[in-house]
Amino acid sequence: MTPLHQLADTFTTNDITPTLTGTGEANETLTITVDENGDGTPEVTYTVTTDAAGDWSIDTGVAVPDSGSLPVLTDNDTLDVVATDAGGNSGSGVVTIDTTAPTADTFTTNDITPTLTGTGEANETLTITVDENGDGTPEVTYTVTTDAAGDWSIDTGVAVPDSGSLPVLTDNDTLDVVATDAGGNSGAGVVTIDLTAPTADTFTTNDITPTLTGTGKQMRP
Repeated sequence: MTPLHQLADTFTTNDITPTLTGTGEANETLTITVDENGDGTPEVTYTVTTDAAGDWSIDTGVAVPDSGSLPVLTDNDTLDVVATDAGGNSGSGVVTIDTTAPTADTFTTNDITPTLTGTGEANETLTITVDENGDGTPEVTYTVTTDAAGDWSIDTGVAVPDSGSLPVLTDNDTLDVVATDAGGNSGAGVVTIDLTAPTADTFTTNDITPTLTGTGKQMRP
């Protein structure tokens, strides 16, 4: 059985030269192997010493391997990371590379509790933040999981936020909506509230095929 103290962390990142992390016993030397193609033969090996708290980390962008080299990583690559101590105890983790940003849709609506929408990768968890006053500090945060097609939606009229609350919205308010995935990729959209009704001009003409005129704003379908 693998001792509980021995661990290589599992996480998702958008960094193609990720910092590998984990824990061991305090001030011990560990061998860290990385297998990128899943064939069981590591492409690169590092040696690292844990700190007084037992934590270790390797910045693969600058660390010099004992052997091999880290392959050039791209979207959806995975790294099987194994940490092994002098006694032969080992623990493994998986690092997933995700460089695809989710999206948050931009649209105009007359709904003061709008349904926010966007896309991501299939079945991934996203954090959705909403900033109403444009100060860069979100008033409300939601968590949502995309469906099998990668679509997500949040009905702000009924959804329960993780934190904060949606302000009462009025005409011409805008919401800066940001969708962020587990890898740190993000996409932004703007939702504009428009409560002003369009107009149709009243006039008299002798044109039997008159040109009708008015004003309004483009609304969300």
